[in-house]
Amino acid sequence: MKKIYLLVALLIMIFSAVSYSKKYPADYGRNTWKKNCRLACHDGSKTGVPKLAPNSKTQQQWENVFAQNRKYIYEMHKGVDFSHLSEKDWNMIKLFVIQHAYDSDQPESCETTENFVK
Repeated sequence: MKKIYLLVALLIMIFSAVSYSKKYPADYGRNTWKKNCRLACHDGSKTGVPKLAPNSKTQQQWENVFAQNRKYIYEMHKGVDFSHLSEKDWNMIKLFVIQHAYDSDQPESCETTENFVK
């Protein structure tokens, strides 16, 4: 009986993972970040706007940026319209930058991934 429950639980996890991967492609967060953050403002071409990449900050620093329902982001981007970004977009951006932060296992600079933008 325990084997049946284990098998059912395993199948549920597998189908959940497949379903999740279809909804959120692996590079969704990367592409959303690059299109709406990096290439829109933070590529280093605008005076007074810092050049940012996921490895520009530590994981904790990125957590702080997104804390309190993105309060810091909205304060630093007064007048910028973010209405086109859904909650899913924000969550995937956050996940991407934290997973590729300076102190992560896979730090990522934008210079190495320019070809990922779609």
